[in-house]
Amino acid sequence: MDEILVKDYSRQNSMATSTTDDQESWLAPDSWAVQLPPDGNGWAGQDDPVDFDDYRIDDQDGPKQTANIKIYRADQTYNTLNVSVHATAYDILKKLAAKFFLSNTVKFNLVLRKYNQERKLGLYEKPLQIQKVLQDQMGYTDQDSIEDISYIVRFYLVPNVTHPAPEEKPFEHQVDISGRSFSIIPIYLFKYASQITVLDVSKNLHMDIPLDFLQICSNLTRFILANNDYSVLPPSLTSIHWLEHLDISGNKLDNLVPLSTLILLQSLKAINNLLFTIPSEFAQFQCLSSLAISNNSFTKFPMVVCEITSLTYLDISFNKITEFPHELGQLCNLKSLFAIANRITGILPDCFTQLTQLEELDVRQNLITDLDILSHLPKLERLLVDFNSISIVHCKIQALRTLKMYKNHITLFDFTSSDPHCLTELNLSNCKLSTLPDDLFTHTLGLERLSLDCNTLSRLPISIGYLSNLMRMSIQSNHLESIPSEIGQLGQLRTLEAQKNNLKWIPEEIWLCESLSTLNCSSNLLETFPEPPPSLLLPKSDHQHKTSPESPVPNYNNSNSNNNNNNNNNIHPPKYLVNPRNHSHKLRNLFLGDNLLTDDIWSPLSLFLDLRVLNLSFNYLYEIPAHGLCHEHLYELYLSGNQLTSLPADDIERLQYLRVLVVNGNKLQTLPAEIGKLRKLLVLDVGNNVLKYNIANWPYDWNWNWNLGLKYLNLSGNKRLEIQRKTQDYTNNNHQDRDLSDFSALTRLRMLGLMDITILGVSIPEEYQDRRVRTTPSEVNGMSYGIADWLGSSDHLSTWDLVMPRYRSNQEESLFGLFDGLARTKTGCLLSKRLNDLLVSQFTRELNATKSDDTIVSAMRRVFLGMEQSIAMDPTVPKEAGAAALVCYIAGHRMYVANVGDVQAVISRNNGQVFEITQKHIPLNPSEVSRVRAAGGFVSKAGKLNDALSVSRCFGQLEHVPSINCNPFVSTIDLAENDEFVILATKGLWDRMSYQTAVDIARTEKQDLMTAASKLRDFAISYGATENIMVMVIGVGDKFDKRTKRNRNMGRSNADEEALVVKSKRRGKEEMPGDSTLARLEREVLPPVNELALVFTDIKSSTQFWETQPDNMRSAIKIHDAIMRRTLRSVGGYEVKTEGDAFMVCFKNITAALLWCFTVQLQLLEADWPAGILDTDEGREIEKDNVVIYKGLSVRMGIHWGTPVFERNPITQRMDYFGPVVNKASRISSVADGGQICVSSDVIAALRNFPSMFDDEDSPPEDDDISTSTTLVSSPTYSSEGSFPVSRDLLQLKKLGFHVVELGERRLKGLETPECLSLVYSKQLMARIELDKCDMIHSPIPTAVPSSSLISPQIGPTDVIQENFAILERKVVPKTARTIDPNIVCALSNLAIRLERLTSGHTLSQHTAGSSIQSQYTFADPDIISTAPSGIGLMLDRHLREDATDEELVLMMENCVARVENATSSLYLQKLGAFTTVLEKLGEASQLDPNHIIRALQMYANS
Repeated sequence: MDEILVKDYSRQNSMATSTTDDQESWLAPDSWAVQLPPDGNGWAGQDDPVDFDDYRIDDQDGPKQTANIKIYRADQTYNTLNVSVHATAYDILKKLAAKFFLSNTVKFNLVLRKYNQERKLGLYEKPLQIQKVLQDQMGYTDQDSIEDISYIVRFYLVPNVTHPAPEEKPFEHQVDISGRSFSIIPIYLFKYASQITVLDVSKNLHMDIPLDFLQICSNLTRFILANNDYSVLPPSLTSIHWLEHLDISGNKLDNLVPLSTLILLQSLKAINNLLFTIPSEFAQFQCLSSLAISNNSFTKFPMVVCEITSLTYLDISFNKITEFPHELGQLCNLKSLFAIANRITGILPDCFTQLTQLEELDVRQNLITDLDILSHLPKLERLLVDFNSISIVHCKIQALRTLKMYKNHITLFDFTSSDPHCLTELNLSNCKLSTLPDDLFTHTLGLERLSLDCNTLSRLPISIGYLSNLMRMSIQSNHLESIPSEIGQLGQLRTLEAQKNNLKWIPEEIWLCESLSTLNCSSNLLETFPEPPPSLLLPKSDHQHKTSPESPVPNYNNSNSNNNNNNNNNIHPPKYLVNPRNHSHKLRNLFLGDNLLTDDIWSPLSLFLDLRVLNLSFNYLYEIPAHGLCHEHLYELYLSGNQLTSLPADDIERLQYLRVLVVNGNKLQTLPAEIGKLRKLLVLDVGNNVLKYNIANWPYDWNWNWNLGLKYLNLSGNKRLEIQRKTQDYTNNNHQDRDLSDFSALTRLRMLGLMDITILGVSIPEEYQDRRVRTTPSEVNGMSYGIADWLGSSDHLSTWDLVMPRYRSNQEESLFGLFDGLARTKTGCLLSKRLNDLLVSQFTRELNATKSDDTIVSAMRRVFLGMEQSIAMDPTVPKEAGAAALVCYIAGHRMYVANVGDVQAVISRNNGQVFEITQKHIPLNPSEVSRVRAAGGFVSKAGKLNDALSVSRCFGQLEHVPSINCNPFVSTIDLAENDEFVILATKGLWDRMSYQTAVDIARTEKQDLMTAASKLRDFAISYGATENIMVMVIGVGDKFDKRTKRNRNMGRSNADEEALVVKSKRRGKEEMPGDSTLARLEREVLPPVNELALVFTDIKSSTQFWETQPDNMRSAIKIHDAIMRRTLRSVGGYEVKTEGDAFMVCFKNITAALLWCFTVQLQLLEADWPAGILDTDEGREIEKDNVVIYKGLSVRMGIHWGTPVFERNPITQRMDYFGPVVNKASRISSVADGGQICVSSDVIAALRNFPSMFDDEDSPPEDDDISTSTTLVSSPTYSSEGSFPVSRDLLQLKKLGFHVVELGERRLKGLETPECLSLVYSKQLMARIELDKCDMIHSPIPTAVPSSSLISPQIGPTDVIQENFAILERKVVPKTARTIDPNIVCALSNLAIRLERLTSGHTLSQHTAGSSIQSQYTFADPDIISTAPSGIGLMLDRHLREDATDEELVLMMENCVARVENATSSLYLQKLGAFTTVLEKLGEASQLDPNHIIRALQMYANS
């Protein structure tokens, strides 16, 4: 009894009984759970209301609000009460007592049940407030009429009777009673308490831990109280001072004061709480070796931690810590430090040099800029710095084994190590590396995994050959033109991923990589695959002779020839090269999609006899020769997007192990019957061909009834194929007939595609959760439409699509949906199917109920929440299932898109520019981290929500609600004529390609979106996708196609007919650019001749950048060039030549030239520039009115319209241009400053030929204006050679909007006559005008000089910085005493302006008028009476009156006098020019006898 009788102990949360105050108190043991009798107020217990962090107690005065609440009984029946929203549990119990005549309410409790957890509510807790907070966290708003959220939380009325938990299996030293909804420790554990060493009581909400129980747990060393919803720790914890390991994660603790006595703790996990400080008493915890306090509320590093010198593991991730303190160096025993997703900026402090025992450092997702200090850590083995701001790496880390620097701004990587064999893994993906040091890999000889993806590398160092241990190398998405031959020395290399480069050949030394099993070179420029070189086919006796290898470290001071000789001495060809026809290479997976391969590829491929996967999609294959498919062990064969007209029957029959055959997008008219003999075939995709054959002719043509194991069959897109009911005798033994058009025999079928196929009298299989059948046409409400999917590695269906044309019986409405199941089950994803079935009815109900003050955006949100409620209450849907979703609703010319999860959509507009219209909901998204934390969840080091889910929003996953919810991101898009199509796709596609790549691929087939969708899917497979994929492409641009539906269909059918005749619609090899990305874009337009627009561009301060930041500039120039060339293709321009960073381009139409300049200037602002460029004054980001107007490299542009001399260059065979027009265009570009577009008067005159060009920017151009405008252009608006319609340019220019600022006449260097120049700005960059005006006013006007030597025939880089247009940080000239009256100068200036306007014949505009010109002389609004209130004239007058010096006034007077003289001379010629001859004769006569003229005039006057 002495163990459980406790004196002088008081508890905060337990009920107690006491004797009179003058006697000694006796407290009952906690395990007795004694409750006090009701006091005078009716209840005992807590004296004051308790505020809980999961909701707010609102006691403010105001009108009484009521709401309904359901109170359930144990038998699941319920009663609905209408109570105040501030009603407590005590109030509800009293109301229930009155309603049900309960005599003693003390015997009942309210219990909150959430998912599979429950807890007893305190008397002062407010159930409706708890419910309200959950509703807010799930996405409901106050305007929503919420019927019920009992699928998330329920309140039960239960008797206040404690039932002892049944004793479970025989006692073990480790006890786990987590997730049992126990309110107190089970009684049966008391008799084993002294033997318990590990006790897990997690997920028992508000569980009481009796003091008397813990006192007898004398051997307890590990105690886990995670996810118990504690706001305050149980006070009894202070009694187990011998505890060694404690886990209190997932609670709501804001302090750890009760743990101050547990000085023997060795590890403490307090993840996902509300901690913002740590008690100073923790400095006594000298046994503590592991401390995890991630996902808390720390804004500063807790200083007391630095005093716990025994720490070896410290995790402070997902806080808001801004810096490491210098005292951190005191942790001399620290081995692992995690500081993920904080706000640490700048360089790491010097104190890191004292962390000599540190082995692992993870500082991902911060703003760290330098790692040099880590060179002093002798034991650092693992370093993760992904998602930081590091630009230059120049360090030497001795023992480093793993280095990951994904997504940084690295432009220079120079890594060395005292032990070159130490580093085994290096990841430099998604940085800005344009080059690597030649000797880099000599310092990393032990590398086993190397990733250099998504950089701008054009070559690999030849030292790559010394990585003899390298097993996996990924170099995809670079600019590599070749792979060094030294790759043949990588004998351990197993995987090489080199897709999305510019490779033109693969070195023959690839055959020496005898361990290579996977090679991916898709999306390159390969024309063939190398055969084994004859020089390596050595006799057996030769290669058996072994020589001692040389030292692997090369000497780069030697010549290349010496290096090559050394390499050849070390080459030992593998055994199969002795006789390659008898010995096959170990290569198993070969991906060569999207290249320039021809039928010659089959010969070298025949040497790979053990191939399992062969992908040759999107090449130039016309025929598979006999024995071309000699790979008898082949599992998967991909031949999509070629020009095949037949498949070799004999070769197909030998592929008995074949499981996947994909040949869509070819010219197949029939399929060989031998496919039916492939008994293991699971996937067959023959969509988008020209199949037309008798399916009943089974002895010669294929029929699906002979491949009963098929799980995926796609015939969609074969518009000539007819499937009608036919029977055929298929045996020789009887006359039993079989319906060969029936699909019912394919019992294992998961997906059947029959879109655009004629089906007559055929029974279509029924759909269910694990089978999808598509029979709809590829057009929805006049919009073309395409879809493609893929099962991936799963054998079951997990993704569902929905297409609803004529939604709500309205031709202008359509509904699309895409649902991707997260949990892969053996029976398919039932949740995806249920969501697919619910969408139409739920959405229709919400739209019909939408009121005038409501919006469709709110309706879509309620639809998602309503579907969540429906599937949560469906007992057939597994509660642990989850699904991402995307819904697209099109009504007229407006589109609404809503999504949750990682299913995303993009739209292509403006000739291939991509715009994201959804949001990716992943836990690492900063905004999602905040929401998840507020809802009680956390993000793990692996980037998963609650360490379980890779998405932060989805349907289902009720266990994690409200941390995860289905509140969608909704976007509204007003469709316009420049919109092309929308791509909706699952994570499987977006993980393999960027948004822009997807748009580029789809645009190659924009006339047939069924083919486009399949092509996107097949490209993802070529890039290595193995998971499920679904792609939907919707041609929203068809809504603006003025052709009738019939004409569009005729055009498409004609294209299908032409496909049978024309061998290939792809460009020939001689037309292929040297860049695989550009190869997917439109062909370059033919060089324009005669009258055209010339554009010269140049980068401001490029010489300074090259001299000060060569590494950053190398990366920046590639970004610059990519933007220029991509936009040039999309707009339709011709690249004449480049030199350095200067471009000379030309356009057939002036509108295209202007559109290209605007688009480039806008995209330069969106580019991801190297951090070094952005840190400079010339490249820093400048905002005005929250709009970025300058960022990164600034490009000056000049446009001129004229007729130059043209001639093809005999060497490059490209068109070149010469003459005065070219010279003038070059000089015009030199006038502009960085970010400016300067145009000549000829450009302005050409633009005025378009009637709507200078109309109100907000009004769209009329069709008549466009048609009239196109007739004013000398070229046709459409051309088969790749030119673009002027009407398209006009629409985009009107949508962009632009403004013209006149500069006046400028004398250009080398040109005799002055040129009237102007600056043009797009509407989005109008803020640049004000900056430019200020600088023009404060600077003299010098003679323009050429900005570059970009004059045909030679070009050169230039960097002339114009003082007269300097934009940034110009100081105002101080005021000084003046002797000249500025008002006289202003009057003279305005007189010159008036005379010049009279001379030009243009009405004087108020914008250019000065303040001293009266309004009656200006063309302005008749309501305006005062002088010019704004404009450049007023600004000039203001400058002259207030700031101009005497020197400036003199210069201005001289300038004005010259202008007045020129104007008067021009007026004289205009007015009297026609009488010049007469006046000359009169002058001659007056010289002879002036009296004759006088008499003549007198006679004329008298008459």
